[in-house]
Amino acid sequence: MLNLNVLNIGQLTCPAVFTFSIHHSAFTIHLPMTAVRITSRAAAIVSRVRSERTGPLTFTIDGGCCEGTAPHLFEHAVLTSGAEKVGEVEGVPVYLQPAMVPLYADADVTIDVVEEPTSDALSLETEYGLRFVLREKLGDPTR
Repeated sequence: MLNLNVLNIGQLTCPAVFTFSIHHSAFTIHLPMTAVRITSRAAAIVSRVRSERTGPLTFTIDGGCCEGTAPHLFEHAVLTSGAEKVGEVEGVPVYLQPAMVPLYADADVTIDVVEEPTSDALSLETEYGLRFVLREKLGDPTR
Protein backbone atom coordinates (compact mmCIF):
# COMPACT_ATOMS: atom_id res chain seq x y z
CA MET A 1 0.00 0.00 0.00
CA LEU A 2 1.29 3.47 -0.89
CA ASN A 3 0.76 6.27 1.60
CA LEU A 4 0.48 9.48 -0.43
CA ASN A 5 0.36 11.53 2.77
CA VAL A 6 4.15 11.40 2.90
CA LEU A 7 4.26 13.60 -0.21
CA ASN A 8 3.96 17.14 1.08
CA ILE A 9 3.02 18.73 -2.23
CA GLY A 10 0.68 21.45 -1.00
CA GLN A 11 -2.26 22.55 -3.07
CA LEU A 12 -2.18 21.80 -6.76
CA THR A 13 -4.97 24.18 -7.66
CA CYS A 14 -2.80 26.73 -9.46
CA PRO A 15 -2.07 26.00 -13.12
CA ALA A 16 1.38 24.51 -13.60
CA VAL A 17 3.14 25.07 -16.89
CA PHE A 18 5.86 22.50 -16.25
CA THR A 19 5.62 19.19 -14.47
CA PHE A 20 7.71 16.27 -13.45
CA SER A 21 6.48 12.76 -13.03
CA ILE A 22 6.82 9.98 -10.49
CA HIS A 23 6.36 6.68 -12.27
CA HIS A 24 5.42 3.43 -10.59
CA SER A 25 4.11 0.25 -12.16
CA ALA A 26 0.61 1.01 -10.81
CA PHE A 27 0.39 4.82 -11.21
CA THR A 28 1.95 8.06 -12.39
CA ILE A 29 1.85 11.32 -10.42
CA HIS A 30 2.57 14.66 -12.10
CA LEU A 31 3.76 17.44 -9.79
CA PRO A 32 4.40 21.11 -10.66
CA MET A 33 7.87 22.55 -11.03
CA THR A 34 8.76 26.19 -10.64
CA ALA A 35 9.23 27.93 -13.99
CA VAL A 36 12.76 28.19 -15.30
CA ARG A 37 13.84 31.78 -15.92
CA ILE A 38 16.70 33.49 -17.76
CA THR A 39 18.42 36.81 -17.15
CA SER A 40 18.37 39.45 -19.89
CA ARG A 41 22.13 39.12 -20.37
CA ALA A 42 21.89 35.33 -20.77
CA ALA A 43 18.93 35.78 -23.14
CA ALA A 44 21.06 38.10 -25.29
CA ILE A 45 23.75 35.39 -25.52
CA VAL A 46 21.15 32.79 -26.52
CA SER A 47 19.99 35.21 -29.24
CA ARG A 48 23.56 35.68 -30.43
CA VAL A 49 24.19 31.93 -30.54
CA ARG A 50 20.91 31.39 -32.40
CA SER A 51 21.84 34.01 -35.02
CA GLU A 52 25.08 32.15 -35.77
CA ARG A 53 23.63 28.61 -35.82
CA THR A 54 21.10 26.86 -38.01
CA GLY A 55 20.06 23.87 -35.87
CA PRO A 56 17.72 23.62 -32.89
CA LEU A 57 19.15 24.70 -29.52
CA THR A 58 18.63 22.88 -26.22
CA PHE A 59 19.63 23.61 -22.64
CA THR A 60 20.49 20.63 -20.45
CA ILE A 61 21.03 20.69 -16.69
CA ASP A 62 22.90 17.76 -15.21
CA GLY A 63 24.70 16.87 -12.03
CA GLY A 64 27.98 16.16 -13.75
CA CYS A 65 31.27 15.62 -11.97
CA CYS A 66 33.13 18.54 -13.52
CA GLU A 67 30.70 21.42 -13.85
CA GLY A 68 27.95 20.45 -11.44
CA THR A 69 24.57 21.83 -12.39
CA ALA A 70 25.85 24.35 -14.95
CA PRO A 71 23.36 24.64 -17.81
CA HIS A 72 24.78 23.60 -21.18
CA LEU A 73 23.53 25.01 -24.47
CA PHE A 74 23.83 22.59 -27.37
CA GLU A 75 22.89 22.58 -31.02
CA HIS A 76 21.29 19.32 -32.17
CA ALA A 77 21.47 17.93 -28.61
CA VAL A 78 21.27 14.20 -28.06
CA LEU A 79 19.32 13.71 -24.84
CA THR A 80 19.68 10.76 -22.53
CA SER A 81 16.79 8.39 -22.08
CA GLY A 82 14.37 9.74 -19.50
CA ALA A 83 15.46 13.39 -19.73
CA GLU A 84 12.53 15.60 -18.64
CA LYS A 85 11.60 18.88 -20.29
CA VAL A 86 11.13 21.28 -17.37
CA GLY A 87 10.78 24.57 -19.15
CA GLU A 88 11.60 26.80 -22.05
CA VAL A 89 13.54 30.07 -22.15
CA GLU A 90 13.86 32.30 -25.21
CA GLY A 91 12.25 29.51 -27.24
CA VAL A 92 14.90 27.00 -26.13
CA PRO A 93 13.70 23.88 -24.28
CA VAL A 94 15.34 23.14 -20.93
CA TYR A 95 15.87 19.51 -19.92
CA LEU A 96 16.87 17.93 -16.61
CA GLN A 97 18.52 14.54 -16.40
CA PRO A 98 16.26 11.97 -14.66
CA ALA A 99 18.20 11.89 -11.38
CA MET A 100 17.93 15.68 -11.10
CA VAL A 101 14.15 15.93 -11.52
CA PRO A 102 13.15 15.16 -7.90
CA LEU A 103 15.86 17.49 -6.59
CA TYR A 104 14.47 20.43 -8.57
CA ALA A 105 10.78 19.74 -7.97
CA ASP A 106 10.48 22.74 -5.66
CA ALA A 107 13.23 24.96 -7.08
CA ASP A 108 13.27 28.51 -8.34
CA VAL A 109 15.84 28.44 -11.15
CA THR A 110 17.39 31.19 -13.29
CA ILE A 111 19.91 30.73 -16.09
CA ASP A 112 22.52 33.49 -15.98
CA VAL A 113 25.85 34.06 -17.73
CA VAL A 114 29.29 35.02 -16.41
CA GLU A 115 32.62 35.79 -18.01
CA GLU A 116 34.89 32.75 -18.08
CA PRO A 117 37.44 33.07 -20.87
CA THR A 118 39.27 29.83 -20.01
CA SER A 119 36.24 27.49 -19.89
CA ASP A 120 36.76 24.22 -21.70
CA ALA A 121 33.10 23.21 -21.54
CA LEU A 122 31.34 22.12 -24.71
CA SER A 123 28.45 24.55 -24.21
CA LEU A 124 28.06 26.99 -27.12
CA GLU A 125 28.48 30.26 -25.18
CA THR A 126 32.07 29.37 -24.32
CA GLU A 127 33.03 30.47 -27.85
CA TYR A 128 32.52 34.04 -26.58
CA GLY A 129 34.50 33.65 -23.35
CA LEU A 130 31.30 33.23 -21.35
CA ARG A 131 29.70 30.47 -19.27
CA PHE A 132 26.07 29.86 -18.38
CA VAL A 133 25.47 29.33 -14.67
CA LEU A 134 22.42 28.29 -12.71
CA ARG A 135 21.12 30.56 -9.97
CA GLU A 136 18.94 28.40 -7.80
CA LYS A 137 16.76 28.76 -4.78
CA LEU A 138 15.94 25.23 -3.67
CA GLY A 139 12.95 24.25 -1.64
CA ASP A 140 10.20 26.20 0.01
CA PRO A 141 10.93 26.55 3.75
CA THR A 142 7.23 27.12 4.47
CA ARG A 143 6.25 23.63 3.31
